[in-house]
Amino acid sequence: MIKFFILLSLLILLPFSVSAIDFPQFPMAFWGTATLNGQPLSAETKVQAYCGANLAGEVVMQENGIYGYAESSKIKLLASECQSDYVFKYVLSDSAIPLTGGVKIKYTNGFESGTTKNKNLNFVTAQLCSIVNGAGIQNWDGISWGTCTIQSCNSGYYQSGNACVANSSGGGGGGGGGGGGESTSAIIPITTTIKTGDANGDTKIDKYDFALMMANWNKTGTNISDINNDGTVNKYDFALLMSLWGQ
Repeated sequence: MIKFFILLSLLILLPFSVSAIDFPQFPMAFWGTATLNGQPLSAETKVQAYCGANLAGEVVMQENGIYGYAESSKIKLLASECQSDYVFKYVLSDSAIPLTGGVKIKYTNGFESGTTKNKNLNFVTAQLCSIVNGAGIQNWDGISWGTCTIQSCNSGYYQSGNACVANSSGGGGGGGGGGGGESTSAIIPITTTIKTGDANGDTKIDKYDFALMMANWNKTGTNISDINNDGTVNKYDFALLMSLWGQ
């Protein structure tokens, strides 16, 4: 009889003890595309979700340009509970540094346990900027966009502001007592001298040149990332970039 009352008491108290347990929330799931400067991020890139300074979840991309899929049986970025905005970052396959690009990509609608959200991630680390008689590339340095400036001018030209100016002299002459020569100058398109593989012109072959190559991947025609000058940015240029890495 005593055992019966003990068992009955446990059965009565059990629902209250279970309800008092603080069960963890199910994670949110994100899926969608992932691009860098308008081009697909490459497979093996990590895409991460941060809650403040804490890593809330990450996924390794299995194919170019997609970090998660709508189908229930395929991978997604699972993120643990967050009481603030999620901030998305990417980690290139040859790096350990999480990057956000020039503008932070956030999910601001709040945590919803167990839900799946479509969120396309368009990271930007380089953009075109206009300069006198030409164009250049600005890179995000973590604080601000860099400026487009001339590094050097070809022989026979001098730098004036953001342009290379050619010196020329013209002789005057002619009937009616005309003329002496005078110096004139003409603005020509900017030319820069940079070493092979240094697409952004900062004198180093590093992750920024890699980012530009990914942004120009499979593009044809004249291109700053076409290292072997075969008219296409492809695996052969990537191999050359790797051979020049760190120089």
